[in-house]
Amino acid sequence: MPNFDHIECLKWANWMMLKDVKRRILNERYFQYRQQLHNIGKSRMLPSTIREVAIEDQQSLPRDSHRDRRNNRCAITSRPRGKLLRYRLSRIVWRDLADHGLISGAIRAKWG
Repeated sequence: MPNFDHIECLKWANWMMLKDVKRRILNERYFQYRQQLHNIGKSRMLPSTIREVAIEDQQSLPRDSHRDRRNNRCAITSRPRGKLLRYRLSRIVWRDLADHGLISGAIRAKWG
């Protein structure tokens, strides 16, 4: 299991945010290996014994290393809803930053 001591010294919005960061690091670390095992397990050209071993190896990887276990949260407030995925910010934080001109290219809508 990887060591996350260097992560816990940083400040996070709450424990859910820290958990999400750990999952993202595990996903980044095991992504290519997991993808290779998945492709081997799905290949019909290989013998069944090799495919079974690949599936067992894939299942032995940490559960949190799968990409579906990540939560898309706001990078600042850890809010789970109302996110702009392009910026990884919640709509509230994005609007506040855009109002103060801290997001390049964002212009406040004006009527009349």
